[in-house]
Amino acid sequence: MALAVLLCGCASFMFGGSTVGAVALGVDTMRIRRAVSYESAWQATLNILKERGELIEVQKDKSKIKAKVKASNIEAEVLRLSDGTIAVDIHCRKKGIPNLRLADKLLDEINEDLSLMQTGAAQDKE
Repeated sequence: MALAVLLCGCASFMFGGSTVGAVALGVDTMRIRRAVSYESAWQATLNILKERGELIEVQKDKSKIKAKVKASNIEAEVLRLSDGTIAVDIHCRKKGIPNLRLADKLLDEINEDLSLMQTGAAQDKE
């Protein structure tokens, strides 16, 4: 794993070899950004969390999903960013300890699901 620390006082972490563009925003939070629709990002996030664990709370009006995956507490948030892209944030803790490995794995699966959705949509247009 590579670690990049910015000199402006804010830390930014990049995990090479897994999710393209996955960035750690804090000790327990990772993010991916994609140029996809909000609905696609929401559905992909919901599907992956449902497949991998147990949904605890779904608040679409607040863009938040709480789940339990492999004994870790997950909070996912789908955000519309000002540049027109969508961000998916995954907060992940197991017994109070950050679990960035699982957050990265979940984001990788969400990213893959979004890629499959885009490929399927492109094939439907042909």
